[in-house]
Amino acid sequence: MDIDFDETPDLLTASQMQSDHFVFDRLPDPLGDRVVKEVPLPPHRPLGVTQVYPQYLQYGNHAKPNYKIVRECLVLDGTLEKKVLLKLIGDCLKVTAKEPNVVPRTGTVAIIGDVHGQFFDLVSMLDEFTPKLEGESGFGLLFLGDYVDRGIQSVEVMAYLMCLKILFPKQVTLLRGNHESRSMTSYFTFRQECVEKYDVEVYDAMMELFDSLPLMATVNELYLCVHGGISPEMFSLDDVNTKINRFMEPPNVGLFCDLLWSDPIAESDVAAVTDYQRNEARDCSFLFGLRPLKNLLRKERLLTLIRAHEVQQDGFNMYMWEGQENFPLAITIFSAPNYCGTYANRAAVAISNIADPEQLKIQQFDPSQDLAKPYQLPNDMDVLHWSVPFLCDCISKMFYALLSQHNEIYDADAEGQRLHEKPTEEVAAEVNLLLKRRLS
Repeated sequence: MDIDFDETPDLLTASQMQSDHFVFDRLPDPLGDRVVKEVPLPPHRPLGVTQVYPQYLQYGNHAKPNYKIVRECLVLDGTLEKKVLLKLIGDCLKVTAKEPNVVPRTGTVAIIGDVHGQFFDLVSMLDEFTPKLEGESGFGLLFLGDYVDRGIQSVEVMAYLMCLKILFPKQVTLLRGNHESRSMTSYFTFRQECVEKYDVEVYDAMMELFDSLPLMATVNELYLCVHGGISPEMFSLDDVNTKINRFMEPPNVGLFCDLLWSDPIAESDVAAVTDYQRNEARDCSFLFGLRPLKNLLRKERLLTLIRAHEVQQDGFNMYMWEGQENFPLAITIFSAPNYCGTYANRAAVAISNIADPEQLKIQQFDPSQDLAKPYQLPNDMDVLHWSVPFLCDCISKMFYALLSQHNEIYDADAEGQRLHEKPTEEVAAEVNLLLKRRLS
């Protein structure tokens, strides 16, 4: 997807093209009356093509994005021009579409679970890892899917991750999760977010990108990585590479579905005697047990399964089906801290170091405290719509007070005794007149 930029792009100086920081044109504050002055002013305009792609004028569609400028803009609650976002989607699609269904990874790899639109928590976490992409040979990132929905900044999450994927195509792998689908994003929040921030064209382009994401990965020939789990129809990794056309909406049943939706059996005693059972909690796919997973890992000469898909209080969970003295056959990694703003859970990242790959490090993270998050109303509402119920309540109370005050007329000669009630039409006329006087 090559985007033609008809308009004259915003030009950058040579120093700005090489700089990691861009001086944004901030939203003006002419009266200086902002209540919360410590929150930085957001950028005044969306980022254009030569800001996101500083060498665009020189290299055209072969230019690469500057992820640091994009990060800085989005952290300040800025946005990208629609054409720029579409170009990022198209450039990322060119890379992911060429990858196999099962991506082999070697080196020191940080494995990251569900993100779910929690942009600031993602940035805070990745700030520890992104410098290593440039500074350490062989370092990489592997994401297990579920980048969107539930959180209200899924577009920003995808924009940032796409920049990283385009810049570091061999070092960054984006696997597909069950939420990277039309059915889930329409039912939850991502489709609505795309339409509200841009339009349905952006949403459709995102869905095409999601269709191209690979489904599994291996890390250092020891760890099998997937969003959900294994399947009764999976007997080897070749089954995933040869039996699945991933460039489509995931089906409701079958191998493709199970990779995105299945879960390990939680109870060790049940897992020891059960191969598969219906996943009642998901209402689709299966729960898998010890024997089929162990057989698959043994056949592929792998050590354990690392997957995401389930929130964990500590950010991770190890399935010790064979006892505490043995390495767990399955590990769940969840990387969205304080999920949905209510779970009070920690996030975790699993790190496999090429120097000692059998030693898997689990690093935990708390919700971001070092970034100034913009205040967001529920469901990303604007202040006007959010205030309408309160405004209506105040107006109704005012009407009630006026009606109570003028509903009865007392005759002065009757010493306060009620003589009659005014007709409703007369009361309404008086209320209307009083409202006009008060609002004038």
